[in-house]
Amino acid sequence: MEELAHYKPDIFVVYSVHNEFLERSNTPLQALQLMNDVQYVEAARVLAERTLLDGSVKPHDRIESIFQQCLSRRPTPLELKAIEWAVQQFRSRFKENTADAKRLIAIGEKPFNASLPPEELTIFTLVANLILNLDELVNRN
Repeated sequence: MEELAHYKPDIFVVYSVHNEFLERSNTPLQALQLMNDVQYVEAARVLAERTLLDGSVKPHDRIESIFQQCLSRRPTPLELKAIEWAVQQFRSRFKENTADAKRLIAIGEKPFNASLPPEELTIFTLVANLILNLDELVNRN
């Protein structure tokens, strides 16, 4: 039983499930795998670093930059409002818990950019991770 608690499904197995009735296949397991995969978290952090280093200061501009880089479009007003709300939630969580923030941005092989504020980098790593997990980006139509 303990072996199951540490089981991490291979991303290729999660995505190779065949469904003969649907052309596209996306399950909660796929979303969970992407949001927690070391490489995806690291990719989100590197994207967040690039965004923070491009000179954008306002969360609105940073969100738009990540959308442009990932989806080649601007966020809709509803998407922008939802992600700005998420930024506020992340900010209140990591303002008090910098140890968790540093632990998240330390994930992966590439060291994080120490010149960036850890809380901001964590917040926009989570934003980038959220955007990288959008159905529009993961699945082809």
